[in-house]
Amino acid sequence: MTTLVRTSASARRCSPATLKSSRTRSWGGVVCTRRTLVVASDASDDVQPALEDATTIGTDLGQVSTSASSATSATSANNAVPYHKEVKAPKTASQPPISFLSVVLNTSFDKEIAKLALPALMTTLLDPVMTAIDAAIVGRLGTPQLAAVGACTVLYNFSNFVFNFLLYTTTPRIAAAASKSDMSAVSKIASQGLWVAITIGTITGLSLAIACPVLFEMMGTSPEVMTYAVPFLRVRCLSSPAIMMTYVMSGVFRGFKDTRATLVSSTWSNIAHILLDAVCIFGLGMGAVGAAMATSLSLWLNWSILFSNTVKSGYLKVSDMAKYPSIAEVTPMLRNGVLLSARSLLAMSTLMFATKMAAGLGAAGLAAHEIIRQIWVVSNQAFTSLDIATQSLVAFYKGKGDRQSAGRVFLRTNTLTVFVSVIIMGSLIAGRNTLPQLFTQDPVVKTLVASVIPLIAIYMPMDGMASVFDGFLMGSERTGALSKVMACTSMMCALALVVQTLDCWPMTVTVLSVWVAIKILTLGRLFGNGYAVFRGKDSDVFFGGISFKNELCEMGGDEREDDGEATAPAAPVFA
Repeated sequence: MTTLVRTSASARRCSPATLKSSRTRSWGGVVCTRRTLVVASDASDDVQPALEDATTIGTDLGQVSTSASSATSATSANNAVPYHKEVKAPKTASQPPISFLSVVLNTSFDKEIAKLALPALMTTLLDPVMTAIDAAIVGRLGTPQLAAVGACTVLYNFSNFVFNFLLYTTTPRIAAAASKSDMSAVSKIASQGLWVAITIGTITGLSLAIACPVLFEMMGTSPEVMTYAVPFLRVRCLSSPAIMMTYVMSGVFRGFKDTRATLVSSTWSNIAHILLDAVCIFGLGMGAVGAAMATSLSLWLNWSILFSNTVKSGYLKVSDMAKYPSIAEVTPMLRNGVLLSARSLLAMSTLMFATKMAAGLGAAGLAAHEIIRQIWVVSNQAFTSLDIATQSLVAFYKGKGDRQSAGRVFLRTNTLTVFVSVIIMGSLIAGRNTLPQLFTQDPVVKTLVASVIPLIAIYMPMDGMASVFDGFLMGSERTGALSKVMACTSMMCALALVVQTLDCWPMTVTVLSVWVAIKILTLGRLFGNGYAVFRGKDSDVFFGGISFKNELCEMGGDEREDDGEATAPAAPVFA
């Protein structure tokens, strides 16, 4: 009779009891596999220290019925049937499986997340601040000039925002190549993106410069404002290629988990912007056109800093720029870009429709709506930075083939997002009567804003989680899922807005009811993207990444060598 036992780590390392194969080896009376040791009575003494560390397995393993004395006499009389003894070792405390909560609270990725999120947060907050400063400088020229700048900014930003897919499609492709240290592929992807950006930027700039008078008329711009708006926008169009190429350069650095480079270039660009404003507007007397020139030059400076850093870092070979990419090479980028552009257009169109409804509530309603929008946008900047961190890290780890780390990054950024959103939610509720005073002194407007702030605050955790879901899906290049979710959500939001205008609607349209409809966008993104994340093809990233089975493997638990699955207790083997 034999006894099947499982060796511990020290038994597997014993000498001379070294394993010849993963299946079976025998020496000196010891028959050994990766899972078993069959111990015979005539085993050599040099393997006994190793056997003392073995652990008995098999829940139904019976006691050896043969006594030691009879086994000894049997061995003396007849060597053909050796006596086999069971070796028991003291039980060791097993490590508990890692739970879902321990994965969510794991801080091992916090350093990487903070390294990406903090510079991204500073960059996103820097742009609206500098825009406000620029508007204040132009406002000194007069009301028509300021109105012209406002009209141009809306039209120009809308035209360029549609093509920000250059940023989101570049990041995962660069991350995949960077995770494999394939710098040649990185350079080719960057050069292809730059050529696409130059082409789109040139076409967009020329088209907008030619069509701007017609577009301003469609917007209802007055002739007095158009006198300043048309030349202002045409000068701004000179920077369209720079903006598109900046999207690509930012995507390259994000692919290498670097948002600090973008912060540095944006800081210098905005400093130059203020100085150029003073020189062009007041020094050279160019007026509103001078403001447009200062903005365009600063945007080109931003791109040039990023471009030079890209070349110095070895991310881009100038020689690769000598070849214009073929259609086949840029088709994946353009295909995903069409989906992301459609998504952006749907979101912006829905918000513009909501703004139009708010305008029908009068000056006070429109003013309150704009103040609430500003509060909402600024509050979401923290989530945008975590969205950027999620996209960069998920793209990097997935490109490396480490799906489990990608899933854990996602869970951790969601945890941080909820934590930050609760703080923001409490701050908004506490300051619901104070915040409106920063924007207006009109008591009617302040009352309207204060009535909507609690709604905005309650939805903050959902806004944050929806942003992180966006980041994961973009990092996974699942643009189709993002577009489908936004299409369905936008239709539901638009329907909710239209219903409020019907005569059969029993309630009066208010600023609060408009924002209740807008928040459908948040709910749709949260549940739609959540379904795509957890029930889509990547669901195994999360549930497999934190399952009991995989955690046992990570802790050095028993695992079959041939199929990678955890083993159940083996049945006893009898000779």
